[in-house]
Amino acid sequence: MTPDIVSYVVDGVLQAYEGDPLPASRIALVDTLAVMAAAPRAYPKALQIARSIASRKGERRVFGTRLRLDPLDAAAAGAFLAHSIEFDDWLAPGYVHAGSIVVPLAVSLGGDRSLGEVLRLVQAGYEAGLLTGSYLGASHYHYWHSTASIGVVVAATVYSLAVEGPSRQALEASLTLASAYMGGLWSVNRARALYKPVSPAYAVQTGVLAARAALMEKVPVPGGLEEACRVMQGECQTKRFEKLGVELNGYKFYPTCRHTHTAIEAAEWLHRLVDPDSITRVVIHTYAHAVRVAGNRDPQTIEEARFSLPLLVAGALIYGRIDIGILPRLLGDPKARRLAGMVELVEDPRLSEMYPDAQPSIVEVVLRSGRSVSERVDLPRGDPGRGVDITDILEKAQGLSAYMGEDYDRILYLAEAGYGEKLAGILSI
Repeated sequence: MTPDIVSYVVDGVLQAYEGDPLPASRIALVDTLAVMAAAPRAYPKALQIARSIASRKGERRVFGTRLRLDPLDAAAAGAFLAHSIEFDDWLAPGYVHAGSIVVPLAVSLGGDRSLGEVLRLVQAGYEAGLLTGSYLGASHYHYWHSTASIGVVVAATVYSLAVEGPSRQALEASLTLASAYMGGLWSVNRARALYKPVSPAYAVQTGVLAARAALMEKVPVPGGLEEACRVMQGECQTKRFEKLGVELNGYKFYPTCRHTHTAIEAAEWLHRLVDPDSITRVVIHTYAHAVRVAGNRDPQTIEEARFSLPLLVAGALIYGRIDIGILPRLLGDPKARRLAGMVELVEDPRLSEMYPDAQPSIVEVVLRSGRSVSERVDLPRGDPGRGVDITDILEKAQGLSAYMGEDYDRILYLAEAGYGEKLAGILSI
């Protein structure tokens, strides 16, 4: 990591940390905690794995569970849970699921701090994700799950700020050492097991390890991120943004891979217009990365179903929606399977050129009559280009409330709590 790159990232992180808490930071905090709280009941398998990832007992409660762990183990367990149902946010310009790393770590380390102080940690963490992730760029994301690789730098940033405060020397040492510990090949995400959500847990554990080591001597690693970027197929170009990362963050309103969302929404609109029994062919025109990541034609598990454009679009055409309850039904639904078999995926170069600024999809259905109907969506719901506010996030949380228990009331309170209130009291952690 050259001095110029160090300055670029650290300057942005410090600016985000030292600024006043933004409404966008509260939105990010509420959204991630709502998903994290719902995950254990919505998907019990995830809780079992979270217990195995982090087991050191302590006083910090993992939000959404009865687990009480050492703060850093609580952060790792929370990171896994936040990503386990594919409902957490997506910072598109940084190619990273930032919230699943930033929020569990900021909450666990900052539980005894005021809400305002924790929100500043959140802002800084998202900024590290934006600047580091955009530096490595799309070419890196093609091979690496950036939530695991870039997430290590994000976690090191949050830990360094929580322990040392806004120390440039500490941040430079932490970020460059974290850069040397990156990892996360895409291949683990294509397995049929619940491996993908390990990425943010890995990032928390590795980033904290790097920051702890760096804070002992505060000596930057020569090369750092610059070398990691070159080795890991990155673009290695800095980019400038007019807004902070947390303001550019996108939110999920379907519990599936982000690359499926515009196609799902288009199919939901078509559900209002056509009888699914009259469909003889479905064509999905979309961008290259969506086809590569979410082109699974024969998903056998819920994990795979979240990455199956054919099955998800078929489900949306039949049921008019995709939610946590629909996903398990799709796997064993012969009607959905039959319709998914009619789906043709087309990688459209024109749409690929629009990614990542947009994630466009066109869904076309051909009917028995020979008539065809199509719908196009360029930006998914929750994208900053379409706008999102706390009301939207609370509506999403309400849809998950049956899985949250008493933590749902805490989410509602968090949405309105004053900046001076202690986070531990708000969340009962």
